[in-house]
Amino acid sequence: MMRCPHGLGHTDAAKRCAENVNMHYQAIGWDAVGKFVAISLQDGSSDHTLYDTHRDAVRHHENKPARYCFVKLIPMAMDECEAQAFMDVNRKAYDAGFRLTDPDHKRGGRTLIMRGRPVETVSDQLKRLLLASKRRN
Repeated sequence: MMRCPHGLGHTDAAKRCAENVNMHYQAIGWDAVGKFVAISLQDGSSDHTLYDTHRDAVRHHENKPARYCFVKLIPMAMDECEAQAFMDVNRKAYDAGFRLTDPDHKRGGRTLIMRGRPVETVSDQLKRLLLASKRRN
């Protein structure tokens, strides 16, 4: 694990996540903005499909055993720090009992964090999820 200036460190899964997200933006540019990529929380892998909506991505993965998070593409690359924080928050939420995907919801379900937020905001959400998880146990 590489050290990051925010103290998060970067796992291979986060590096893979960032590569999978950035691949779409690099391949088709602005046409990718606003669409979604499904990322496995286990290893950062993707099915390499760009989904038009969050709901489309959720529906495509609803019967799969692995846990997924869904990354909305914005007009900038995802670096390893952001990928690590995004995956950490989604993993903690899942472990705390939150289910963010709902194929029957008109948008596909809830999301915890939006891309482009400062790392401090993400760190604060991680702390809150840990507290919620401890209260449930």
